[in-house]
Amino acid sequence: MDGKEKALSASTFTFNPFDVFLWTDATGQFERLGLDGDGTFVWTLKPGDYTIAGFQAYAPLRLGRIWARFSAPGPGLATYVGALRIEVFEGGHYRFDIEDHFDDVMTGLRSKPLPTSLPAGVEPTKALMVAEPTPGHVAGVWSICSKRSGLNCDRSHQGVTATSPSGTENGFPTVASLAPLLEWNPVLDLGMTYDVAVYESLVINPMPGFTRALRGPLVAYAEGLTESHYQVASPLRPDRKYEWSVRLRDGDSVSTWSTTGYFYTIIIATTSGSGKWFGLTTPKQQGSR
Repeated sequence: MDGKEKALSASTFTFNPFDVFLWTDATGQFERLGLDGDGTFVWTLKPGDYTIAGFQAYAPLRLGRIWARFSAPGPGLATYVGALRIEVFEGGHYRFDIEDHFDDVMTGLRSKPLPTSLPAGVEPTKALMVAEPTPGHVAGVWSICSKRSGLNCDRSHQGVTATSPSGTENGFPTVASLAPLLEWNPVLDLGMTYDVAVYESLVINPMPGFTRALRGPLVAYAEGLTESHYQVASPLRPDRKYEWSVRLRDGDSVSTWSTTGYFYTIIIATTSGSGKWFGLTTPKQQGSR
């Protein structure tokens, strides 16, 4: 945040200028890791698959999604998963990059005492974390609030307006089916089509006493729809929250995703801005649409 490298430590109940959230596949739970130190850190994790799900910045206040996956090796082994560089800008948008500093890290490890949590005599192998790819084929991105989209954006709507499920723009209304029908108001006939993405919504604790929703794994995606509705193809999990959105497509160029509830800010590539996706909650048991 201040141009200096920061390190990670298991600081779960203290406030730090910057936190990241680690998702464990085996437990389905988050761990909050606070930033401090000299830029070198070691995670002692059980073997398995993990995701750096997101981050919390405090100046300015911003919760952001990353979703970069890596695997922890077996006992007695170590893996270098890369350097995660996050930039948070005024207005709340951000970008992140995964960088490979393996050679520099190994040089540093050989020139100073090893961290106590690194097994003696073990040198890490390189297996960089992998960021979730952008869904669909995308050659260019434009603002959904630009004249190209023909939409009127305001404080409450930045993009298309969702119409079903009812109340989806204000929270997570419960739907009747595990394969819900998603609908939105169509745009003017500009020869464009629609893309739809649905993510599982996960509960995260950015600070003690507070909870927020963070988009988890992508569970459904459709591209090039000609009508302003989408029936989720595969059943979603029961009694779960999901977030979904719509973007416009013009050939291989797409708009930013529709959001609601906040002022519009531009989103390009791995840059994200303020805005809430549409929400829904699946029923506890399968029902009819």
